[in-house]
Amino acid sequence: MLIPPDGPATRMIDQELVRVKYYAQTPADGTPEQKRKSRHMQFTRALAWAEDRLLIGLEEIEGTTYLWLTRSDPKDAEQEQ
Repeated sequence: MLIPPDGPATRMIDQELVRVKYYAQTPADGTPEQKRKSRHMQFTRALAWAEDRLLIGLEEIEGTTYLWLTRSDPKDAEQEQ
């Protein structure tokens, strides 16, 4: 879901900043490599889940992937279902 050039102003965040926070708050067992792989898989699944439910948008701009919330109020999602 892309934001059109004449669309509303949107707060975005670099996906890598989100990834760092997610990894820091996600427990994992095993060797450092196993932990990294586990967290990577969980992060990828979480992004796909949120994007499938239209909770976030993703867009690459000049080599950086940005994320943004597509709904400011969870009640909006309930009304659409």
